[in-house]
Amino acid sequence: MTPKYEEQNSWIKTVDEAKSEIERYYLIGRNKKRKEATRIYANELFESLLSMRGISLSEGKTLLNMTSEEELLGGCVDWKEYSYSGCSLTSHEDICNRLCTDSVIRKKQSGKLQYSKTKTWLDLQANFLEHASKIVLYAVNCHPSRKKRENREKEVLV
Repeated sequence: MTPKYEEQNSWIKTVDEAKSEIERYYLIGRNKKRKEATRIYANELFESLLSMRGISLSEGKTLLNMTSEEELLGGCVDWKEYSYSGCSLTSHEDICNRLCTDSVIRKKQSGKLQYSKTKTWLDLQANFLEHASKIVLYAVNCHPSRKKRENREKEVLV
């Protein structure tokens, strides 16, 4: 006998639940500037996802279907293309100010100097966007019982 529709889909998250998962990410770990930047990118990706689905953040009780990285990319091949095509920040100064500490901002002259010999500011942003996408995917797709099981495993290890 198949479970009723409500039982099958009772684990699907609402907009509010997914949003709180993203916000909770910021509370974990060190390097607050990078965590804050990743959280901002994750929020932007989440809002973009909702917009593509015709949902607003104010519709907190709306159920979210699962998502994929392809849906978050919105037609781009990868996060580098997403970054370079202007789907996120385009100004080196804006990227530098979002991702770097005050000392690095001074050292890189607010993005006027290239980030490194091998990476541009847009490449660095692509790395942050990829990490932020994983946070959004987890926030939307993670089954609550899986989280409980992971928490129990952590408690056993401690």
